[in-house]
Amino acid sequence: MLRKKIEIVIQRAAGNAQLAAVEVCALLEEEVGLSGNGWFEGDDVMTARLSVERQEDDQ
Repeated sequence: MLRKKIEIVIQRAAGNAQLAAVEVCALLEEEVGLSGNGWFEGDDVMTARLSVERQEDDQ
């Protein structure tokens, strides 16, 4: 269930709102594929985060 996954990501961020936002966006990318529609265009933090994730997937 997506809502539960979001709750877990937010809890793991332990009060760090910026980290929680990045991790929720990464989860949404994984679940729904938002970057293909330009949702993260111009967001250097998300571009870097997703780049690392893609590199990990390639290994």
